Amino acid sequence: MDKKRKTALVIGCSDYRYINPLAFAKNDAEEIHNIFAKELGFDRVCFSSDDARTDLLQKIEEFLDEADGYDIRAVYYSGHGAESDGSNYLLPVDFSGSGAVALYGKGITLSLLTDKLGSGEKKTNLFILDTRGNAPESVFQFSPEKVSNDTIIISALSKEELPIEERGNGHLTEILKKHIAVYGHSLQEVCELTREEFSQKYPSEHISVIDKTTGEIHLHGKESGSAEELHQRGERRYGTQDFSDAIKWYRRAAEQGYAPAQTMLGLCYYVGSGVAEDYGEAERWFKKAAEQDNADAQYHLGACREKAEDFEDAVRWYRKAAEQGQVDAQYYLGFCYDNGNAVSQDFEEAVRWYRKAAEQGHTNAQFFLGVCHYNGDGVPQNHAEAVRWYHKAAEQGHARAQYYLGGCYFNRDGVARNYTEAEKWYRKAAEQGISRAQYYLAGCYYNGDGVKQDFAEAAE
Repeated sequence: MDKKRKTALVIGCSDYRYINPLAFAKNDAEEIHNIFAKELGFDRVCFSSDDARTDLLQKIEEFLDEADGYDIRAVYYSGHGAESDGSNYLLPVDFSGSGAVALYGKGITLSLLTDKLGSGEKKTNLFILDTRGNAPESVFQFSPEKVSNDTIIISALSKEELPIEERGNGHLTEILKKHIAVYGHSLQEVCELTREEFSQKYPSEHISVIDKTTGEIHLHGKESGSAEELHQRGERRYGTQDFSDAIKWYRRAAEQGYAPAQTMLGLCYYVGSGVAEDYGEAERWFKKAAEQDNADAQYHLGACREKAEDFEDAVRWYRKAAEQGQVDAQYYLGFCYDNGNAVSQDFEEAVRWYRKAAEQGHTNAQFFLGVCHYNGDGVPQNHAEAVRWYHKAAEQGHARAQYYLGGCYFNRDGVARNYTEAEKWYRKAAEQGISRAQYYLAGCYYNGDGVKQDFAEAAE
């Protein structure tokens, strides 16, 4: 694909002489200039900072004189703006007066830029307008039918003024700069993400987006990135719970053979996120990634084979993943050895894999490792060590571990008797529905063990 040539005009007006100065505008312009020039690789970026009307007009003319030679033409403005009789005006720093006459004679009509750029074959125009003002006429007005094809306009008016000593960003720029340089975001998506976030964060302020383009526009100059970049785009959409869009980007990366994307695509099919639940399709994508030694995919493929009751194949994939340190696979492999599922029962192997997972914080593994120590399965019996592992799992909310730990405190089993601790852990387990914990918690209230005796509470 041919590289698109890109040019931009960046304008910031802060130090107004006759109307309220703006703390943010110069800083906005400098940051956007750097994003266009350094992060987005624009071929030419014209810059205007606090120029009076005559100088600003000259820079606009210089920009327009060269604009025809570029495929993407962007105009960014941060400063005061105004609308009058259907015309929108940029206000240079030497603007003074009020009303239509002052705007016509001392402002700069935006149509000077929009009309001259117009639309051309394979040309895209972008206007980003971050303005401030407190009057209704400060809101830029655009009639979509008068906006040229192949043009996107995103404009916002913020009414709150920053103190002059603050050097932050205008509200539009603050949000836009987070999205515009993200690789893989189309220009249309940048505008929509910015509009959504702006509307949520500043609901009393005005923002509008007019999009007259067709097809995705990418300021990075590539409509498809590497498989890793496509996958990362899917991750961002998945993180915002936009699962249907995440699926689109995972699939594009997965079709290029990128194992993490194949794994996530399989997971979406497995749980039905953004797509109809389909175990067969999930297994197909898991297998593609598993054959590339992706540990997460190997674990999930093992789960699929277990669901299909092919336990020997499940253990085979669990082992491959476990040997790479995949924590869930280590736990399930330990569980298989503990219970003799598709392997000969071997408590020592169970303990070995439980321990690997437990040391990575896996709550089920911590609990069952505690059980092994309590019973002396695969290790010398050691109730104090059992209590230590029950405690780790219980603190992460594992209900059975909480119940067992309560029993240890109650019965002086591997730990000093402590009815208060026993009651605490019985309660936590009882609140998660463990019936035996509810029974023993009632006993604590009946006998006054660790709590004030309360027959009514015991009866509950």
